Amino acid sequence: MMIMRKVTVNCLGNLEVSDGSGLSIPIRSERSRALLACLAVERDNWTRERLSYLLWKNGKSHRARSNLRQQLLSLRHDLVITAAADWSQGDRVELPAQVGTDIELFREAVQRGDHATAVRTYRGDLFEDANIKNSVFQEWLAKWRLEFRQDACRSLLCLLRLSTTGPTERKLFAKRLITLDPTCEEAQQSLIHFYLDQGDVALAIEQYRTFAEALKSCGRTPSYQSSATIGRALGSLQPTQQALDSEGQPATWIAEINRQHDVAAPPNPRLMAPIQGRPSIAVLPFVDRGLGRFRNEVIADGLTEELAMALARVPGLFVTACQSSMVYKRSSLDVRRIAAELGVRYVLEGSVEIRGVQLRINVRLIDGETGLHIWAETFDREFVRFFEVRDEIIKLAASRLLPSLMLSEIKRALASETPNLDAWARLQRANGHILFKRRVEGLAQAIEELEQALAIEPDYAMAESLLSAVHTWRALWSRADASQDRAAAISYAARAREAAPRNPYVLANCADTALYSSGNIDLALELLSTAVSDGPEDPQTLALLANVRRVAGQEVSESLKLIEKAMRISPRDPRSHRWHHYAGWCFWKTGDLEAMEDSARRAIELYSDAPAQWIELVCALGLQGRYGEAREAAIILKRHLPDFTPQGFLDIARAFYGRRFPGEVERDYSRLCQTLTHAL
Repeated sequence: MMIMRKVTVNCLGNLEVSDGSGLSIPIRSERSRALLACLAVERDNWTRERLSYLLWKNGKSHRARSNLRQQLLSLRHDLVITAAADWSQGDRVELPAQVGTDIELFREAVQRGDHATAVRTYRGDLFEDANIKNSVFQEWLAKWRLEFRQDACRSLLCLLRLSTTGPTERKLFAKRLITLDPTCEEAQQSLIHFYLDQGDVALAIEQYRTFAEALKSCGRTPSYQSSATIGRALGSLQPTQQALDSEGQPATWIAEINRQHDVAAPPNPRLMAPIQGRPSIAVLPFVDRGLGRFRNEVIADGLTEELAMALARVPGLFVTACQSSMVYKRSSLDVRRIAAELGVRYVLEGSVEIRGVQLRINVRLIDGETGLHIWAETFDREFVRFFEVRDEIIKLAASRLLPSLMLSEIKRALASETPNLDAWARLQRANGHILFKRRVEGLAQAIEELEQALAIEPDYAMAESLLSAVHTWRALWSRADASQDRAAAISYAARAREAAPRNPYVLANCADTALYSSGNIDLALELLSTAVSDGPEDPQTLALLANVRRVAGQEVSESLKLIEKAMRISPRDPRSHRWHHYAGWCFWKTGDLEAMEDSARRAIELYSDAPAQWIELVCALGLQGRYGEAREAAIILKRHLPDFTPQGFLDIARAFYGRRFPGEVERDYSRLCQTLTHAL
């Protein structure tokens, strides 16, 4: 026989009790309310001892048992269910069959996948208005609150993902989900996209900032995809000239992103909070104060890079990569603004002046929040003692930022080869040619400088490794026969590794050669893993490791985390176009084609002369079925690579992957080949 429910107890949200007609039933005692919540959540799982312990901290005491009896009598009276047998069976206490609860409705809805009912039933946290300070009861309450909240979040996510959910409903679901879990990225992205679709970029940016603050409180940062979304929104605020095609007609967005030629651009600046938990610093480009024949800008640039690299080795410091700092060379921006754009607490800046054989270096450590000087020093030394001055600056800066750091640890961080100064200067010039320039002509200048550095110091491993990487890049970017460049790259890499087998800079450059000249994925993975474990956190090394791990079939989510880390260490790096390109292929592996497209677009916006980035964009558009746009992108791809064919792309992939190609990789690339064929 069916038992008619005479009483309803709602515990999700404030505890409310009503009779069969919907009239509220007041529960006088706070302990009775807590007892009712316990019985509703665990309907038939209570002994008198356990209830007494939970509500009075002592289940075996006579007083606690007596208190429990009094509260049960009170509930029987309040709910007008007076038969003792309805409430207990021997030592067990249970909720009467005549009482229905929202807990039951919620659980049943979750179990059968009725997410709409589950969300309607979930009014808030379990027993939200509880007022019992008993720590044991509070722990029990926290446990069940978390479980019900997680179930509610899962149901909201399912509703958010439904294709039938309209924009307004999606906004409401996202808002409610964010209320329950402010760090839920999918809900935050959904709300940001809703605001962008409505044309309210300001509200989208504000939502992103709120999200970033929520993540910051638990030591996290927004993912690459979220940053990309808001980055595009910020980009849309920049005034741009309407691109025109050859007939003077408005061009598509594909033509508009095809504008960054010859020189790679840094990402647009965005304000970032400093890293929490450790001092963070950026070394700004040192100014060359020399006059006439004593001007030597490469010494100032080289000192900037040396200081950043050495500080990055100091335990406990977060250091922005100098490639991002170099963007501010000759900038008139306030140092506080630069600190905010690089996301650091402190800034090191200074100048270099050479007078004959004398060297003067001025250096200042500045609080990036206030702009006030913390420490300033002038070093007057002989020019030949340049590297000694560099080490002195590092020791003084580190001791100011981390006073408890042992001198021995600073010395260990500074332990590196001290090359001939002229050879070192030529290495810095080569780095300068490579950073912004991405054409074969720029690589030729770098090769010339590096060959002269090796003529001065034949065993200079850092110069050999960079020369190896430059020959590899020239082989990749040249349309002519590249066999000689590849052979030279492999030879220089072998010599560099033999001379400096544990130098992270050397290993990272040799990994580029192992991957793209030797086709040795395993060796590249080994070299990069060693470089990351042994050296400071170099952003290019992290990003290249992310790409190699993806190629090697390792967890793609870990690769995306490495790319995010690289972009945080160097947020304005001109090499970022490569990192976006790597991220795009990671998103391809996860099946997130929109994110793949977005990454390819951002890579092209930063440097549009790289054919590989156009291949990625054509694939991303074609895989989404957007073949009209894919064909437009393919036209530009063919301008860069007139001899490009989908079959050739497949053959290169087969040779590149080697033993990894048969099976899943071959199926994936065959589909890409079909997509490219359709677009071309």
